[in-house]
Amino acid sequence: MSAEERKLRVRRLVCENASRTHRTFAEQVPGLTRRHIRRTQFPTTLLTDVALFLGGRPGTRLSARMSITTCKDTLLRLIRALPDPKPDPVPALSVDDC
Repeated sequence: MSAEERKLRVRRLVCENASRTHRTFAEQVPGLTRRHIRRTQFPTTLLTDVALFLGGRPGTRLSARMSITTCKDTLLRLIRALPDPKPDPVPALSVDDC
């Protein structure tokens, strides 16, 4: 892959409405960026894994060693944002007649 193929160009759009607080907007890149996020998907996935394995404060210390600045609350928020795991089907159910 050449250096020219690795360049990413994103258009910057300008709003002509003077009453708006935000005048410029960046074009979103599908699969790479989303609105209102502060990290791309890769560091978010990495921090979620760290949070699941270590939790809040220990995960914060490890992420600092990996040069990703975050706080324990962010790691716990990433855990809470995960969907609930689906329960496994019950293989056999018995009833006691006592």
